[in-house]
Amino acid sequence: MTLGLSGEEGAPTSAAPRVGIDMFVPDPELVAPPRARLALVQPGSQRAQLLSSALDDSYDVVAVTDIEGAIDILLANPPEIVLADLAGWSAGLDFLRALRAEPALAGSAVVLLDDPPEKSGEVAVDLPQLRIRLAAALARARQRSLDAAWRRALLSSLHDGVLIFDAAGVVMDMNPAFSQLSGYTMADGPFRPPYPWWPTEEEDAEQRAAIAQRHLEAREGSSGASEAMFYDCERRPFWVSAADASVTDPETGLTATIRTFRDITRQKEAESRRAAAAQVSASFAGEDDIATLLGLSTHGFELLFVGRCTIQIDLGGPVLFHGGSTVSADELPPEVLAGIAGRPSADSVSLRPGILLVPQTSLADCRAWIQFPRPRQVRPDEMIVADLLAQAFGLAVDRLILAQQSADRQEHMARGIESHRLIGQAVGILVERHRLTPADAFERLKRASQDRNLKLRAVAELVIETGADPETL
Repeated sequence: MTLGLSGEEGAPTSAAPRVGIDMFVPDPELVAPPRARLALVQPGSQRAQLLSSALDDSYDVVAVTDIEGAIDILLANPPEIVLADLAGWSAGLDFLRALRAEPALAGSAVVLLDDPPEKSGEVAVDLPQLRIRLAAALARARQRSLDAAWRRALLSSLHDGVLIFDAAGVVMDMNPAFSQLSGYTMADGPFRPPYPWWPTEEEDAEQRAAIAQRHLEAREGSSGASEAMFYDCERRPFWVSAADASVTDPETGLTATIRTFRDITRQKEAESRRAAAAQVSASFAGEDDIATLLGLSTHGFELLFVGRCTIQIDLGGPVLFHGGSTVSADELPPEVLAGIAGRPSADSVSLRPGILLVPQTSLADCRAWIQFPRPRQVRPDEMIVADLLAQAFGLAVDRLILAQQSADRQEHMARGIESHRLIGQAVGILVERHRLTPADAFERLKRASQDRNLKLRAVAELVIETGADPETL
């Protein structure tokens, strides 16, 4: 860059070639750079007038003599460069600290005029040297502004969240992707550790300690990858995969840490859903009682897909199970009837009212419909789990039917339906008594059945007859 000091003795006359990114930078020989707005901050004095007149040929000079209101004046229209005369101003350093604390003025170049006074009391100014300092500071500021624009454009184009930290751990920059993940923006800062997206001690002390340790290692220059659970501004958890790197400025020696965060919440939910599905399928395999199987199915399907479950089994005609008991079609909402009578869908884009589980083969033509609290998309991993569970459920029902082929099928199923009704009644008692969810009430019945080696129906009958809690039977 050429520092044009026209009219000053000893001014450079040749231009040094530019290197680096220059595709958007005009040739300085062809296009003159725009005049910079310079704020001359100094208590009113003769020297301020002289400086303003001397620099007016190269800069749009704005004199700021209201020292107490200087920061507010600069914020109203931030200049490219600030010339602050500290020689006769004892509060100059306080002004400089206040200036640097304002993010809106971070891009302004600052030149301090601190020439010592002469014996006469007048402060001489080396104007040629001042012009060189101003031009150099302006060039650096404009280059930083260009670099910052490139950085912002690059960060904004990334789909993964990115945070840039200084050596003390203060967040220097945040891209829109991380703001979308967390709900926080740079306007909510400054951010220092511990950061608000980390779990609190009450939420997860162990996870918080692990996150803090990995963050410290990243700031110390240890690159690597990790997974962590963060919380957004409304304290909703989300999972991220973090990758770390550090960059050191060769001129200043300052180090910045860059951490990228990929949202893996769906992946974690899918893993959890597959594990839960495997557990539900395993419970189907060992069950030899239709009532217990229906209870396990209802509980498992509602837990996995977050909705209300309705099951239909053909026992010489369709029999519907909903809310822990048998129901007629007239007792169900039209949308539930439409759902359970429908066909499985592979649509993962549209908002759907529920999900239908239909085994590929089933002797009893069994199926289950889970009605969502509100329409939502059904992700492909949920469809896979639904297909696996439907098949496991169908096989379990078929196995019970085949095991009872020597007996009267209708009578056996009727007993099973009656058992299911009793279990549903016992669940209702516990829900009403302890203000539990139906899932929690069923878990208490099942646990008491296992602990006392009793059939689930027997435990339900005792709860109904005696009024006692399952644990006290």
